[in-house]
Amino acid sequence: MIKKLLTMIILLACGWAWGSWTADTVKRHEVTWYFSSNKTVDTFPNGDPWVLSPVTIDSIHPTYSNGKNGWMVDPIYDGDQSFCDSCKGVEYDVALQPSLPYTYSGDTIVSVCKSIWNTGNFNRCLSTVEVLTVCSNAPPGNGSTVFRPPYCGTEKTWYYLSDIQLDSLPAVASFGTALTFDSIHNKFERLWMYLKDGAIGRAMRPTLTMEGHSPANCADQTGAIVRFLTSDTAGIMPALINYLQNGIDKMHTVYLGQQFVGGDGHEVGHQVVCSFTAVMLNNARMKTELDTATYFHANRFFRLGDNGKLFWGNPTSTEALYWGYIMTGGGSRSESDPYGMIDGSTLNAVTYQVITSQSHKGEILCAGLMPSLLTAWRDTFYYTMENYVDRWTNIGVWSLPDPYAPYDGIPGNYGITFGPDGGDDGIKGSGRYVTYHSSHRNGGQYHVAFIDSMWTHHRPSFFDATNDTPMVSLNYDIDGDTITDSISFSFTTYAIHGIDSIYYTVGSDKNTISSSSACVYNVKYETPEYGENNIVISVVDDESNKTSVLFSVFKDGGEDIPSKIGKAWIK
Repeated sequence: MIKKLLTMIILLACGWAWGSWTADTVKRHEVTWYFSSNKTVDTFPNGDPWVLSPVTIDSIHPTYSNGKNGWMVDPIYDGDQSFCDSCKGVEYDVALQPSLPYTYSGDTIVSVCKSIWNTGNFNRCLSTVEVLTVCSNAPPGNGSTVFRPPYCGTEKTWYYLSDIQLDSLPAVASFGTALTFDSIHNKFERLWMYLKDGAIGRAMRPTLTMEGHSPANCADQTGAIVRFLTSDTAGIMPALINYLQNGIDKMHTVYLGQQFVGGDGHEVGHQVVCSFTAVMLNNARMKTELDTATYFHANRFFRLGDNGKLFWGNPTSTEALYWGYIMTGGGSRSESDPYGMIDGSTLNAVTYQVITSQSHKGEILCAGLMPSLLTAWRDTFYYTMENYVDRWTNIGVWSLPDPYAPYDGIPGNYGITFGPDGGDDGIKGSGRYVTYHSSHRNGGQYHVAFIDSMWTHHRPSFFDATNDTPMVSLNYDIDGDTITDSISFSFTTYAIHGIDSIYYTVGSDKNTISSSSACVYNVKYETPEYGENNIVISVVDDESNKTSVLFSVFKDGGEDIPSKIGKAWIK
C-alpha cells in the first residue's frame, strides 16, 4: 500500500496523467511508427511509447535507405548491428533488420529500436535512437508505474518507480553552480546507447544525446548525480526517472557482456552510473554484479608501484611497449612504467591520464557523499580510486623519486644509455621526467567547476576521512648519502584536512617550514654535524594528525664514517 501511495505521489508530482488510447501511429521525437490498424498505445514515465500486441508495423519514418536509418529488434552487445553501414568500425549486417511490414504477436516483450543517420559523419553515424516497446499485456499501471524495459536483449525486466529509494539521498549542502533538474531531465530524455565497445561503440553513440568520447560525458553523468545528492530536491523526480532509465539500460548491456574495454578512447564514468542505479532501486542483482566487477576503467589503469604508491598506466604494459612509445610515439598512449616508480606514458605531453583523471574525481565525489554506493562498488577498488584521486587533486603527475635514465633522443642507445639493463631492471640515471613532477595538479580535460567546488567543501568530511593522515614523500632518495657541506632535500606533501604545520628536525635542532599552497618543498640545512645526521620531516594537519619521514646522511670530515643505516620508512 505504501509503495502504491508513493508511486501515485511521484506521478502527480511529475504532472503525469495516464490512460491508454488507440491509434494507428505513435511518434517519439523525430521517429514515427505506422501500424496497420488502431492499436492500444501509451507511454512510460520518460515519454517512450509502448503498443499492445499483436501489432503490424507497416512503416517507420524516416525510412530506411541504402544502409541508413536502420532499425533493430532487441539489439545485443555481441555481433553486428543494422543501424547504419557508414560507422567507424562498421560491424554492419542488414540481415539483422526485419522486413516491413513487421508483425509481432508473441507472448513476451520486444523493443523496436529505430535510428536516424547523422548525415555524412563516419565517426558519429547516428543522431538518435528511439525505442518503441511492444507488450503482449499492458504494462503495470499502463506504463505509468514502471520504467521502460531495457531496450537491449530479450530480458525485459519491470523496474518499478515505487522502488526508488529517495531516502538514500544524503541531502548535502550545495556549493557552486549545479545542473538544474530541467537540464538533467532534458539531457537524459533520449536513449544513451552504450551497446557496443571499441570504435563502433563510440561511433554509434547518438549525437543528440551524448558525446562519443566517454570522458566528455562525465560532466553530465556525474554532475547529475552530485545534483541529486544536494539538499534542494524540489522537482527532482522527472530528472531522476530519466537518469535511472539510462542506468537500467546500461546495466542490461553489462548483463549482455559489455565491460567498457575502450579501444577508441578511454571508457570512464560508467562505474558510478551503474552503482547509483543499483542503490537507488535497491536491486540485489545489480549490486551483486557491481560488487564483484573488475572491468571498470579505474580497475584497469591504477596500479600499485614497487615503492608502494599508486600510479597511472595500463597494467598489461611491458618494458618494450613502454620504451617503444617513449621513443616513437607509436602504440598505446597509456603504457605504464615498467619499473613501478612513476606515472606511465610520456609525462611531458597531454596523456590519457590528463584526459581521464577529472572523471574519476567526480565518481569518487559521488561515493564520498553517498557511502551506500559502496554496496554496489567493490571496496578495494573504491579505496584505490579514492587514493589516486586525492593524489591527482593535490599533486598531479607523479615522477619523483625516479632512479632511471631518461630517453636521450637516440633510439640506437636503447639498452645502452636508457631502457633495460640486460638483467631484470632498467638502466639507472637522473630520472625520466623529473621536471614534470606535480604538473597538471588538479588539472586535466573535462574539468567541472561545480564538482570542483563540491570536492573542496566536502572532501574533508567524507565518511572515511577521519583516517586520512598527511602524505609525505621524499623526492630524491638521499638516505645514506655522504655529504661534505650542507644538506639539501626535497619532499612532496599534502593533507586532506589542510596543513597546520611543517617542520623538520636534525638531531635536536627543530626547524619550521612555512606552509603554502605548494605541494613540493625544497630545503637546505646549512649546519649539519660531522658523522651521522638523522633528519625527520613532519607534517601535521588541521585535525592534529601527523606523518613523518626519516632519513640519514653522513657528513664527511675526513675520519672514517660508520656503517650506513638502511632505507628510510615513508608513510
